[in-house]
Amino acid sequence: MMHTVDRRDLELIFREVVSRCLDERGVLGSGSLPSREDIAGAVRAEFARRELHQVRLAEVIGRSIPTARARMKGIYGCQPGELEMVAAFLGMGIGDLLSLAEHGARFTGGQNAAGAAPPAPLADTWEQPPRSRRRGRAY
Repeated sequence: MMHTVDRRDLELIFREVVSRCLDERGVLGSGSLPSREDIAGAVRAEFARRELHQVRLAEVIGRSIPTARARMKGIYGCQPGELEMVAAFLGMGIGDLLSLAEHGARFTGGQNAAGAAPPAPLADTWEQPPRSRRRGRAY
């Protein structure tokens, strides 16, 4: 009898295994893996320091440019092998990249965490009053 594993369950299992392995090696100080937004922020910071563009990330991970942009913004998490490819391209270990992400999370106060509330939308300065109506001619 074959059991199927949901993709989300597989990601949670993978995240837990990686977190335990890195914790055993002493790579992470807090014992938990940084969020995908924090990892994306660390990758963005390293790419900005080296003046590299998102197109280079797409070439490194072998994905399309829109996918690379989504990875850099933290919309999608990195696939298991992609983070290693990015770290090797940047000339650092994956532990260094994850510690940068952890440091970024501490520096920003965890604002990149998945549970953080989105910022309030700005009021439109050109918005008309609620009961206004359109006049006869536009010119």
